[in-house]
This record gives sequence, structure tokens and C-alpha cells, in this order.
Amino acid sequence: MEIVRGGSLKTGEDYDRAAFLFQHGETPADYLLAHILAVAAVSLGHNSTWISAATLDRYLNSAGKTQVFGTQLGADVAVDGELITESLRQLYCVPSLKDREKINQALAKKLPLPRITPCVPKADAFQSKWEMLRKMPDGSVRKGVLNLGAMTLIEEGKKTDLKSFTAGDRQLTIATASEEFRFQVRGDVMEGTFRVNTGATGAVVALR
Repeated sequence: MEIVRGGSLKTGEDYDRAAFLFQHGETPADYLLAHILAVAAVSLGHNSTWISAATLDRYLNSAGKTQVFGTQLGADVAVDGELITESLRQLYCVPSLKDREKINQALAKKLPLPRITPCVPKADAFQSKWEMLRKMPDGSVRKGVLNLGAMTLIEEGKKTDLKSFTAGDRQLTIATASEEFRFQVRGDVMEGTFRVNTGATGAVVALR
């Protein structure tokens, strides 16, 4: 709260992370503030649609109201199935009510949860240049440019063609002939690991 009131939140990612923290608060005021922070993150261009929906649902439940998106799970947690459409739920990266029921059933039976990704970003959303920095297995640091539009990686003046890249739910997997990169995407930042054919691994981060 001191950070929020002190005006230290600057970027969409700052507001997004703060929203997740207050989402796990203890009072309706915490959840309401979480929702406001999430909306601020969206206004700054961050992909915070799901947390903006989840914070609203949690606030409504804590205030004795019925949630509208259905992000709060449990067979005994009611959801208003009439106020918004399924297409609007998808726009907020929220599973459909039918998929929510599948998740609730799995929870009740203590089964593995079904993997449902209602808001998978398209691969072309990442097709731009990324300034990449990675720590090699020998401890050295290598700088490069990852161009997903041209499907190339340029490091130390050497160009390597990318064989493929796939986008999932804030996940990105990229492969060359000899390496595989696995990124977690947070707005204009990607961070993760890479593995070479020998089995050696290292850390990697890229900025758009």
C-alpha cells in the first residue's frame, strides 16, 4: 500500500503485479483496489484482462453479491449467467461457463484440472524485434537480436534461422537447428530458459 500511495507504480506491469497482490488481500477494499489497479494496467497497454475480471468477481463475492465472470471457482460459488455473454468472457480471457463447470467437477473429484486457455495470443502478436540477452552454460553473456517477423536470431554478427515458434497462454517456444527457447511473456518482456542439443541450459531475457 505504501508503494501504491507513494506513486511508485509506473508501468502497466507494475500495476498488473500490484493487482495480483491485492487480489489476495483480506477485505472488500483490497479486492476493489485490486480491480482498479488491474484496469489501470489495461489502460497502459498491459495484458491484464483476466485479472481485471477476477478482481471484480472477488470484490462482488466479498460484498455479498454474485460474481459475473465466473473466475471464482467452487460448486457453491454462484455466478450470474445472464448479465454478460460468453463472447465477452472470452474477451476477458475467462473460460466459458461450460468450461468452468468442467473445472469445478475436476476440483470436486480431486482430478487433474483440464487445461483451458480461452485467450491464447496469436503468434503474429510477437512478430517484432526483441533485444535478447542470455547467460551461456559457461557463464559468459551473449547479446543478440531476435527477429520473429523475419524468423532470425543474430548474435555476434552471426545470423541463425529459426525453425519454428509457437505461442500459447503467455508462453512462447522458439527452436533453431540446435537450440530451443522457452519464454514466459509479460507485455514487452520475455524471460525464460534455453537448451542446446548437448543438454546444457541457460537463462535468457528479451525486450521488445
